[in-house]
Amino acid sequence: MSLNTSLKGRLRNTNLPLTHGLAPLFEAVVNSIHSIDERNRKEEAFNEGKITIKILRGSQLTIDEVTKPEIKGFEIIDNGLGFNSENYKSFQTLDSEYKIELGCRGVGRLLWLKAFNKVCVESIFEDNGIKMYRKFDFNAINEIHNESEPKISNGNISTIIKLLSINKDYLKYLPKTLQIISGDLLEHCLWYFIRPGGAPDIIVEDIDGRISILNMFEEFMIDASSQDSFTLKSEKFEITHVKLKSSVQNKHSLFFSAADRVVKEESLLGKIPGLFGVLNDGDSDFTYTCFLSADFLTKNVNSERVGFNLKELGDGFFEDHEITLYEIRKKSIELISKYLDQYLSVNKEMGVKRLTNFVDNKAPRYKPIIKRLSEEEKIVDPS
Repeated sequence: MSLNTSLKGRLRNTNLPLTHGLAPLFEAVVNSIHSIDERNRKEEAFNEGKITIKILRGSQLTIDEVTKPEIKGFEIIDNGLGFNSENYKSFQTLDSEYKIELGCRGVGRLLWLKAFNKVCVESIFEDNGIKMYRKFDFNAINEIHNESEPKISNGNISTIIKLLSINKDYLKYLPKTLQIISGDLLEHCLWYFIRPGGAPDIIVEDIDGRISILNMFEEFMIDASSQDSFTLKSEKFEITHVKLKSSVQNKHSLFFSAADRVVKEESLLGKIPGLFGVLNDGDSDFTYTCFLSADFLTKNVNSERVGFNLKELGDGFFEDHEITLYEIRKKSIELISKYLDQYLSVNKEMGVKRLTNFVDNKAPRYKPIIKRLSEEEKIVDPS
């Protein structure tokens, strides 16, 4: 006997922090990337994948032309494989394992309904060599409804997903500008641009402009060719070192990822001696970012992909067998420190000089303490 699934119950048990209001958009975009990848594999002549994201806003309520209307939702358009029979059947199945090999959990649509009250889908796809069109709506109350029978279409293969009527609690914390939303999207999907073959063309449009995520990537990227790896308790972890052109938005960060998607970001400031301010590689200033990935992380990411089902510290009987976030972070920072060492010598020298000058000229009473500090402990941010 099969078990019934309650969509309302699943939504109630799905956690999406209010500060992660863009996560449903990210899920939709990653689904579009996968759909384009799938079409690329099936059609040799297809190599022009494209995703367009439209920021949907309400009516202008003030005469202040600087203030934009509130965001009401997003529209995502792609020319991937579309909602063919297999993909539509997978959509109808909560916790589907259809794309489990890609790290998909079949819960992305739940995140849509956590932050948005309505989802509308239209898709032109190909089944058995015939182009077909289907549309349906999706919400927490009626689930899949307003569903049309597939009919023959002469249009181009494409899918339109509209995330509409955003929950006001999520709207409070949602980024408001085209630039910030585009930057957050690039950060979340950065691995797809770094990977062999790259990412499809992604355009974000607002009422006053448009941004190419590919152009943004090329503008900020310096290098992402260096990799390291380490093993913890027979599990292999890989680090991709990334140098980005310095800007006020960049900060030195470690990204924990699962299934090629960013899950958790941690600042590296204060964790590596000499790592403060911008760095210089002899040619240009840069900020450092790295991506940590592993099958182990993909297996242990929580269903909402906003954290990991891992302990911070080990304890008790299983301490020698469990892998903790502390161990992963510690080993990662060791490799990051080794990679960055060539760029930190000037910062370290300036940091020690700042501390010793302060003690020599303003606080000589601390000289006995200075003698007890290690060389790394003497490195402070000179600013």
